[in-house]
Amino acid sequence: MTKISLSVGALVYNPDKGFLLLRRRDKPEIWEFPKGRMRDKESENETLSREIFEECNLDNFNIIEGFRKQTFYFKKGYMRIVIFYLIKTSQEPILSEEHLEYQWLPYDKAKEKLEGLIRFDEIKYSQWLDVLEDAVKVING
Repeated sequence: MTKISLSVGALVYNPDKGFLLLRRRDKPEIWEFPKGRMRDKESENETLSREIFEECNLDNFNIIEGFRKQTFYFKKGYMRIVIFYLIKTSQEPILSEEHLEYQWLPYDKAKEKLEGLIRFDEIKYSQWLDVLEDAVKVING
């Protein structure tokens, strides 16, 4: 039986700056959306708030209603499910030790950066591209 790991993350959006991507410290070639594993008895919203605060020190944001996208990929013998929300903020992140730097990118540049990651994991990053595209559709109405 395949083990399952459940994570929650967000596409963090600033209307003036674009989407937030974080550069990993342990794998500097990887840029990602903030996300992390759910703890026992934690709700999705609790995980979302905790992870956004832990990774970016963001505590002033709005969750965009109706946006909840589920992705999955396989990693080291287990299936990782990641549920993404779309959040809007005007706050600047302060990164944890997990990440080296961050960038606010317009849709086309964020898409380009994620497309560059497909060589590492086609299933994972292809799905993340779809989530990014869906987020833009919601933002643009």
